[in-house]
Amino acid sequence: MILRDFKREDAQIIAGWLRSEKELYKWSADRFNKYPLSGEDINENYTPQLATGRFIPLTAVDGNGEVVGHFIIRYPRDDDDSSVRFGFVIVNPAMRGKGYGKELLRLGIGYVKEHLRATRIDLGVFENNESARHCYEAAGFVEYARRECQMPIGIWKCADMEIFIKRTLETKRLILRSWEDSDAEDLYKYASDPDVGPIAGWPYHQSLDESRDVIKNVLSGKEAYAICLKEDGKAIGAIELKLNGHTDMTDRDDECEMGYWLGKPFWGQGIMPEAVKEMLRHAFEDCGMQKVWIGYYEGNAKSKRVQEKCGFQYQWRSENVDVPLMHEKRTGHVSLMTKEDWTALRRTMKRELGIARCGLACCLCSENVTCKGCKRDGFMELSWCKDAEWCEVRKCGIEKNLNGCYECTPAECRKGLYAEKIKPRAFAEFARRYGVEELLDCLERNEQAGIVYHREGIMGDYDDFEDFEELIDFIRTGKRE
Repeated sequence: MILRDFKREDAQIIAGWLRSEKELYKWSADRFNKYPLSGEDINENYTPQLATGRFIPLTAVDGNGEVVGHFIIRYPRDDDDSSVRFGFVIVNPAMRGKGYGKELLRLGIGYVKEHLRATRIDLGVFENNESARHCYEAAGFVEYARRECQMPIGIWKCADMEIFIKRTLETKRLILRSWEDSDAEDLYKYASDPDVGPIAGWPYHQSLDESRDVIKNVLSGKEAYAICLKEDGKAIGAIELKLNGHTDMTDRDDECEMGYWLGKPFWGQGIMPEAVKEMLRHAFEDCGMQKVWIGYYEGNAKSKRVQEKCGFQYQWRSENVDVPLMHEKRTGHVSLMTKEDWTALRRTMKRELGIARCGLACCLCSENVTCKGCKRDGFMELSWCKDAEWCEVRKCGIEKNLNGCYECTPAECRKGLYAEKIKPRAFAEFARRYGVEELLDCLERNEQAGIVYHREGIMGDYDDFEDFEELIDFIRTGKRE
C-alpha cells in the first residue's frame, strides 16, 4: 500500500464504500447530511477547501494501483502549523479487519513527518464505531477529550484522540531521537556517574531499574530526545524542550525551556553545542517557539560555557533556588535565546569585508555591523578596527608592505596575538597554503552548515582547539575528529 494525491475519480469509489446512512455519519459526521452520497458531492466539498492550501486529501492504493483507502489532513487553525487533524478515514469494506486501516494510519503519520511541520495529529471517533477506535489505538492514538455531537439521526458521543510525532533530528555527527526501552543500559552507564547528574540537579542513577523508570516517566516528554552518535546510534546524553506546563520559566505556549546533559566520556568534544544548535533550530523553525529559556546552577561551568557558545543571552541570577530532586537550595542562573537573536546569529557572511591582516575573518566578525574591516577603502595603513592602534600584527604587516600575514610565515610567527592564540595563526596559514578565496569559500560553507565563527563577547566554534593542524583541517572540511 502506498499513498498518492487524491484524484477526482477516486470520489465515486469512496462514496460506494458507504453502505448505509449510519456508515455515512460514522465516516463524515455532519459534513454532508445526505444519503446516498455521490462522488460529485465529495468533490464539491473538497474543491473550496483545496484552494486554502491547508487541506490535503490522500488516497491509498495497492500494488496494482487499485484504490483501497482514503483520508484527509487539515489544519484546524490558520495561525498554527504545529497540529493537524485526520478526517474521513476509510478503507474498502472488503479489506477491513486485515490490518489495512492501521497501515493507512501509519502511512499518514509518515506523511506528516516527512512533508509537514506538525508535531501533533488528532482525530475524532464516535463511541458506536468501536472497530475504528481499536484501529486508532493500535496506531498509537490516545484519547484526550470526550464530547457529544448532535447528528441528524440523534446525539452521538465522540472521543477525540491524539498522537505526538517524535521527529528524528540530525547534525553532522549526531542523531537526536526519542528514548526507547532498549536505551536503559546506555542511560545507566552514563547517568550512574556522580559527576553527571548532581551538578545538573538530579541524583545519579543507582540501578538499571531506575534508568528504565526514568525512560518511561521522565524522558518521555513530547520534545525529549536521546543524543546519539551516528556511528553506533547509542544514547550518550539527553536534550529536551520543556513546553508550557512542564517548566516554571514560562507560562506561554510559544516559549519553552531547554535542558540537557551528556555522558562524561564525551565532554570537551563539541557534542553538546552541536546538539543545542540543532534543538534551537527545531524550536524556532519546527515548533513555532518565540523564546527558548535555559538555566544552570552555580558551579556548572561546562553548561555555562555551552550556553555562551550557542549565543544565549544572560538574564538573571537567583539565590536559594529549590532543587527538589537533590533536597537542597542552590544559586541559579537563567539565560534566553529569542527567535530574533537566533535569526541574527545565522546572518549571511559579508564576503566583501574579506580577511583581516592577521588572518581572522572580518566578513564574519560580530562587530561588522559597524566596522568595515581591517583595511579601509583599500588603503593598507587605514583601518576601522577598534584594536588598530595597538595591534602589533597590523604594524608588522604595514612595515613589511604585506596585504596580510598569509604572505609571510604565520605558522612560525609569535608576534602580538600570535603569541597566545592558535586561531589567527591557523587562519593565516590556511590562506597561505590554499589562498584567501578558498578560506572565504570554506568559511561561507561552514557558516551555512551551522558552524559559527564568532559572537559578540564570546568565542565561536573555531576557538575551541589546541592543535594547530586540527583547526586547519576543521576549516577545510567542517568536520571535527
